[in-house]
Amino acid sequence: MKKIIFILLTLGIMAFFAHSLQAQEPSTPTPQIKKNAVSFSFFGTSMAMGVVYERVLAKHYSLELGAGLVGIGVGVKYFFSAIKPEKVSFLIGLSGVLSPMINDTDLRIISGNYWLMYLPLGISYRSNKSFYMGVDIGPATTFMPNYNGHYLAVYGNLKLGVHF
Repeated sequence: MKKIIFILLTLGIMAFFAHSLQAQEPSTPTPQIKKNAVSFSFFGTSMAMGVVYERVLAKHYSLELGAGLVGIGVGVKYFFSAIKPEKVSFLIGLSGVLSPMINDTDLRIISGNYWLMYLPLGISYRSNKSFYMGVDIGPATTFMPNYNGHYLAVYGNLKLGVHF
């Protein structure tokens, strides 16, 4: 009888402390996302050529501000998978660029400004170190206040820079 009480008591104590005896996976540190990026840009929110600042707002969202030779712009992007280092992320976004009207032949400002609205579809890559790259392409439309109507076009962007 004493053996049965001893076994039941031992099993009871083991059951009571079982939650602390569970096996655990070794934890590996998750690399932190560097939330800021500065890049040299061809087209996109900087218009022809310029500099773009991008800030990661959440796991799937970023905001970018661009200034270039002939325009300034702002854009927001949604990444289909969480933004992580060493991973290519597919994205969709909406960007707007304000630029002066420029004569095609002699590159002088002719009248007022126009808006270019752009729907980028593309990829973004961030290395573990600090390299950042983005490429996108998509439909764009222009709104010109001094002219009736608007134009539809294909617009793109290439960004190479650093993130920190």
